[in-house]
Amino acid sequence: MNHFQVETTDLADLQWSKDDTAIIVWDNPIECRLLVYSATQGLLAQHIPYENALGYKTLQFSPNGKFLAAGLYDQKLRLYNHISWKEITHFEHKKNLSEDDDIHIYTEEEYKQGGPYSYEEEVTSRYKMLEPPVQLTVSKKSASKDNPLSGNGVSLIAWSYDSKYVATKNDNTPN
Repeated sequence: MNHFQVETTDLADLQWSKDDTAIIVWDNPIECRLLVYSATQGLLAQHIPYENALGYKTLQFSPNGKFLAAGLYDQKLRLYNHISWKEITHFEHKKNLSEDDDIHIYTEEEYKQGGPYSYEEEVTSRYKMLEPPVQLTVSKKSASKDNPLSGNGVSLIAWSYDSKYVATKNDNTPN
């Protein structure tokens, strides 16, 4: 059994890598710091993309364990590889998207099922892909009393089962 002190101001959360070789630690939202530790070798990597602003909001490993996706309050998704723990790319949630951007945008819309003679009309939602150019509505949501950090940044990350695609939700962009 091994123990070590982590270099955070106030540890927000942690998780093991998929292959159990590293422990990922991120600091409270006020500090933009991501740390990667080995249980036997100590600190392997440290990422501080910027300072004096809200930092990491959510993290999600790809199903194959080769990538770590990090959603930040700056409305960007950063991808790290699991060997060197270096940032390999980042994706920005932009307001204006053109045909040159290799990004697919889906919008949620209300969908009603049931014919005119149906007694029970079912209302659900479905997703429609938008054709570029697209101008997204970006809002500066106000934080709630229960969660003063809500309403901003990338809050949800979902990988496809084969780790080829990643989807995100930016709280600054409604539906």
